[in-house]
Amino acid sequence: MISRLGPVVSGGSSSLKLFFLVLFSVLLGLSIGLVLDLASTGPNFYSKLNLSDNRDLSSLSSKSDSVRNLLTQAERFVFDNFFGEYKSLEQSKHHILKSYINSLGDKNTFYLNPEEAKQYLSSLSSEFEGIGVVLDQVKIGDNSYVIVSSLLDNGAAKKDGRIIQKSKILKVDNSWVVNKSPSEVAMLIRGPSNTLVSILLHDDSVGEYSVTLVREKVKTEKFLYVDFDQYSYQYIRINDFVDGSVADLKKNWEDIKRRLKTGTEKSLILDLRGNPGGYVEGAILISESFLPEGKVVMYEVNSKLVETRKVVTSDPDQLVFSEIYILIDRNTASAAEILALSLRENMKNVFLVGEKTFGKGTEQKIIENFLDSGGLLSITYQKWTSPTKRIVTKDNPVSPDIDIPNVTDKEIDEILKLIKDTTKIK
Repeated sequence: MISRLGPVVSGGSSSLKLFFLVLFSVLLGLSIGLVLDLASTGPNFYSKLNLSDNRDLSSLSSKSDSVRNLLTQAERFVFDNFFGEYKSLEQSKHHILKSYINSLGDKNTFYLNPEEAKQYLSSLSSEFEGIGVVLDQVKIGDNSYVIVSSLLDNGAAKKDGRIIQKSKILKVDNSWVVNKSPSEVAMLIRGPSNTLVSILLHDDSVGEYSVTLVREKVKTEKFLYVDFDQYSYQYIRINDFVDGSVADLKKNWEDIKRRLKTGTEKSLILDLRGNPGGYVEGAILISESFLPEGKVVMYEVNSKLVETRKVVTSDPDQLVFSEIYILIDRNTASAAEILALSLRENMKNVFLVGEKTFGKGTEQKIIENFLDSGGLLSITYQKWTSPTKRIVTKDNPVSPDIDIPNVTDKEIDEILKLIKDTTKIK
């Protein structure tokens, strides 16, 4: 989840930049681990979180001096002996930074060079150029694969009809992508409109197959509102909390609120399927529309185990429904999980429907022009917990009250019927 998405420029002295450049080049023998006791969900869980990396600030300077000397000697050795095109540490800084950050072992903490950063930031927009696929990642044996989780309604992939959902992506144009991250694969698939992209995929039903598509502009809507009068339900789909500013999100949400017909005779379907999260503040904004004043939405705790924020609702104007059914699936993540849990743990008339969620209880900062490098750093810097201080992880995701297998692929009419027929609902 992105807590701050706008430009966060980090400056610093030249010595500081040199320090980080050298420090980030340690590719072997250095790692920083954050080991969390994920089983504890009680009120004293902060005391159960243990840092096992033995960070010693007092020895940081001396260790850096040793590494700096090692690299200086290595650079000179390469200069004197390498039979090929020589590159200095300065010329290799983006590779050095990327290698160090990757060595931390957290897929949400990563460094991108200037060109990658530009593509990544454009990928966060609700309007982009590509084929309209939503990507996910699965682990099979020793390898990880990016899969096509879903197809956007107005994207080239859905209009073409050949890409099978859940297919593994093996190759994009001339680049093999096994063990690549979804963001890396997305950057390969996206590109200027009216250009071709060829993708090699694998699905168990047909084996390997290739698809070549023309990229085009894709526009995704943040909210979708429908009034199902025949069922006495109203329906809202929230696709993400990423694009635009919180001010824009609030403006769009206020328009949706005006269209809602609230009251004890009405029920609401809040669809968070496939919602990957985004701005924390976006989830808080939506939660406040449903929760009474004084209710806890979430807590945040940083890497020093300090509780940095307790979010309490302050909006006196609530939307009222007889029941609220929140649709979730394995791609519901981050800020969307915050929204789901904040309503479920505070309200007795809220039910979670579908499948277990993705399980992402961490927050990231996006820092553009990191240390004047021109690149971008995404870094996990704190965790969030639910109103009851529940810790959400990949192994401990949010579970539904009403289980509907394969809920991602079901049409809303079918889900409404299943909800209506479920004996668990009065």
